[in-house]
Amino acid sequence: MAKILVVDDDAECLKLTSRILTLSGYQAVRAENGLEALDAMRRGPVDLILLDLMMPVMDGLTFLKTIRAEQAWQMVPVIVLSGIADMEMGRRVRESGVETYLVKSRYTIDELLGEIKRQITQGAPQNPQANETPFATS
Repeated sequence: MAKILVVDDDAECLKLTSRILTLSGYQAVRAENGLEALDAMRRGPVDLILLDLMMPVMDGLTFLKTIRAEQAWQMVPVIVLSGIADMEMGRRVRESGVETYLVKSRYTIDELLGEIKRQITQGAPQNPQANETPFATS
């Protein structure tokens, strides 16, 4: 069973996403900010991270910078799930090795689960230039 770290400061999003993952056969680990997420990663490896960007204590970009600086965590695939639809933010996220950036109001559960499955089974290519645009258009 793949272990997915869900990082989001919105309690309802965190609860809903975790529930969807559990019902889909994944083990969900929750964190409300980047600092809690780092603590969770220190307790044990994760197969994938679902990451919000705008959070208190430690935001998503700071968290990404921190994990990419650690050799053990450099290749952990990350999917950004954010309410921010900003091209500059998307560029900064891609530069941190994130292939998939989904805007919360624009993706379906099936799209999210498909992307999770793809990245866990095939491994996420850590190519910052993988997508011209980081935003899902659905």
